[in-house]
Amino acid sequence: MDFFTVPTATFRVLFVLVMLTQGRRPLMHVNVTEHPTADWTARHGALSRVAAVTDPAGIIHLFGINSAGVLFHRQQTVHNTTDPSMGGSWTGWDPVQSPGSLTSIAATVDLGGRVNIFGLTNGDQLFQRVKLGDVYTGWSQIPGSMHNVAAIKEGGGQSVLVLIGLDANGNIYRNTSYGLIELTPNGPMPASWSGWVPLPRPQIRPTRPMLFN
Repeated sequence: MDFFTVPTATFRVLFVLVMLTQGRRPLMHVNVTEHPTADWTARHGALSRVAAVTDPAGIIHLFGINSAGVLFHRQQTVHNTTDPSMGGSWTGWDPVQSPGSLTSIAATVDLGGRVNIFGLTNGDQLFQRVKLGDVYTGWSQIPGSMHNVAAIKEGGGQSVLVLIGLDANGNIYRNTSYGLIELTPNGPMPASWSGWVPLPRPQIRPTRPMLFN
């Protein structure tokens, strides 16, 4: 189960509850509300991973992967709508072309207000694409092998996009980008990243034995 918040353009905070089952971890319950004590409406599906992000217009975007690794997207059509069951307030789940079978998904907004999607494949390859209005850039592979990844826009000073990656051995890395779009012969594509920089691993201190008289 995941419980997280999504800020809106009007500085409100919406609460998102995601419940997954064991095994293949299908999605059993998704709720969005401004008041976590309110009655929430279940949204059933067959998703195993989800990511949420708010664009500069205050619209929440949800991205999900099903058990086959297929990527889907849905978004609000009405600003600050907290009930996904309200007619016309959300789009349906639409499939999004992906570079292969995905195992994990992350999303954030770049400095230009564009929604960025990051997908990990079965081979621990990381890909990025950017939502440009109603269309997407192509998928661009980010060099390196990662087993899990988180994405965020880092503010303050010279703002950058930041990826925190975890490889198969549990090593932690950081990667940055200015979130630019390059025009290529294949159309607009995300700009390159600076490269993975290792971060210190958390130190686990041994617990002291308890002494009894």
